[in-house]
Amino acid sequence: MTRRTDVAVALGLAVGVLVFLPPASAQNLLTNPGFQANTGGWFQTIGPGLTISRQAEDVGDDPASGALEVALATSFGVSRGDGARQCVPVVPRAHYDLAAWIRIQPGQPQGVASAYVRWYSEPGCTGSDMGSTGANLVPSDDGDRWSQVQTRNQTAPVGAKSAEVNLWVRKDVTTGMLDVLYDDVRFCRSGTCAVQLGPDLTTAAFPGFRFRVTIEGGDNAIAGEKETACLPETLCVSGALPGRTELELRLIGPRPNGYLWLQAVRFTPSRVVIRAEQIATGVVREYVLPAVGPAGRPCNRQDRMAFLP
Repeated sequence: MTRRTDVAVALGLAVGVLVFLPPASAQNLLTNPGFQANTGGWFQTIGPGLTISRQAEDVGDDPASGALEVALATSFGVSRGDGARQCVPVVPRAHYDLAAWIRIQPGQPQGVASAYVRWYSEPGCTGSDMGSTGANLVPSDDGDRWSQVQTRNQTAPVGAKSAEVNLWVRKDVTTGMLDVLYDDVRFCRSGTCAVQLGPDLTTAAFPGFRFRVTIEGGDNAIAGEKETACLPETLCVSGALPGRTELELRLIGPRPNGYLWLQAVRFTPSRVVIRAEQIATGVVREYVLPAVGPAGRPCNRQDRMAFLP
């Protein structure tokens, strides 16, 4: 069977039930970053009307994994900020990256969610509070999708010995319950595992769109690079080895449902993260293709409602 035929078959099987393994996390300083079985390692911040729990939903649609739910209840004042926390040791003046996937389902009260790091002068997040570093915010009207927040190359203060990673929710109204899901939380030495890297990738085949791709192998997050030798109307992306395509992206349509469909086919068992943006509208779609173990087969992705033309 030719590779072109393999691609066509893979596109036709883009949606399926597979056995996934969690991404490699040897360089992740956090315990239980993917909430596979419970919320172990994470502690609820002190605040009324707040609960944390594990939910079955997962950023990579992994039936064996889950996510952390932070629920902030009503009537305890406006603009509360509460959530879950975990303390880890750090090296003074070293550089760190923080990233987390967040989902706020539709119909939630007005508010925002994010993640931040607070530095401390003594082990166990004790001693002097040496300030904090925050990631970008996800608003409650962000849409029914997973979004990644991140902050890169943050320097631990001189004298810092520990850092508290906080997953927090702020509800801006006194009514309703704001529920937020967190998954695949990463706090790492810079460049090892935490964030989506790489330049914007564009192609004449899809004018008005740009993409970013991360291919994670072992403990490294590798920036995806555009390959010039590629099938027609396809964006080919390589990872660790230039010239070897590990991901093919296509936008097709408009299809009969009125949408442009995004199709992603990968030729690597490594975890792949894709960010696609429609430049004119600012609409962003993000996708996670989980790592695949020896007993599995690569999972592709087809989004039949990716973008309106």
